[in-house]
Amino acid sequence: MKLTKILNEEYGNVTESELQTEKIAKNVTVEEILQKYLIWRNAINPSAGFSEFQKMYEHSLEIVSNISYSSEDVPHFCFALKDLKKDSIKKVPNIRLGFFISALINNHYEKTKTSEKYRIITAFFSGHKNHLGYHTNGAEIEIIGDVDNFCGQYMQSGSIFIDGNSGVQLGEKASGGTIHLKGNASIHAAHTLNGGRIIIEGNAGQDLAAYMTSGFISVGGKIERIGKWISGGEIYNQGTRVYP
Repeated sequence: MKLTKILNEEYGNVTESELQTEKIAKNVTVEEILQKYLIWRNAINPSAGFSEFQKMYEHSLEIVSNISYSSEDVPHFCFALKDLKKDSIKKVPNIRLGFFISALINNHYEKTKTSEKYRIITAFFSGHKNHLGYHTNGAEIEIIGDVDNFCGQYMQSGSIFIDGNSGVQLGEKASGGTIHLKGNASIHAAHTLNGGRIIIEGNAGQDLAAYMTSGFISVGGKIERIGKWISGGEIYNQGTRVYP
């Protein structure tokens, strides 16, 4: 199983059952990141709309900018998140977690320009998996597991590889970089795409690439319906160009 292989690389030769019995102790840095996340999570408005999303992200950037951590601490933080399923702090849903993880990655990449991949393991998340890869600008990200909505939103450069399926609006308003999805994409994938590449190995739902102005899209499975108001870019389906 891919997840077991990745976890063994990160934590040593362990089984998933051993992981669930918490035989791996969280390091001090991850504990600090987790505490900062809880502070951030409890400070946000869970009912805030789209107009507040950028502020949430900027706030998370401010919080993580004062922590010293490595790219390896990102999957370690994902593992630590499983404890939130049983903790007593459940007043605020995890629906905006993706902003915090995106800030964690973007802040580290901006400071180090590392060529190492950032691994996100969604199997340990409690709640939603929205907004992962938000504002990615140069980092290489590998996501193990399914993602929910708005993955790769506002991506500028770099790469996001998703070993799973995607929710709605994959790569919305991306202007560069590459998003590679192993599974199926839900509706409105590549909505308002302004550049970059989106590769979907599985099927794509309704209104693919609506409002696209530029970029490249390849779908290996079936396209339920191509969206309207497309003014540029290219769409390929099973190797055949279907737009323009």
